[in-house]
Amino acid sequence: MKMSSRKIKFEKIWNARDMGGLLNAHGEMISSGRLLRSANLADATEMDKEMLQKQYHIAKIIDLRTEMERKEKPDVFIPNVEYQFIPIFDESMAGISHEKSLNEEQILAAIPKLGFLYRQIVTKSSSLL
Repeated sequence: MKMSSRKIKFEKIWNARDMGGLLNAHGEMISSGRLLRSANLADATEMDKEMLQKQYHIAKIIDLRTEMERKEKPDVFIPNVEYQFIPIFDESMAGISHEKSLNEEQILAAIPKLGFLYRQIVTKSSSLL
């Protein structure tokens, strides 16, 4: 599956992708339509929710945001869907993108390098489901 074909078009759910076609940790291919990723669902429309339920048969939403981020932009409620919260950043890092008093150099110094960040995401105990 090509990267461009992974995009999913919703009305108000941004940056949605179907992870089908990727290999999981066991070397098995993820089936199309079984694992989606997106930005938050705070602005999801009724049509977006219907598409998630009827086309993708959504059963679980795993929210990787911090508690503060979830409070700022809470997801819309989708009936009969399990919500699981597994923040990948410490609460202290959550406001870095909202901080107006920091200059660009200070912001860049506070953000971890991507290689380090990716290792942290997959090795944190909360990531080991």
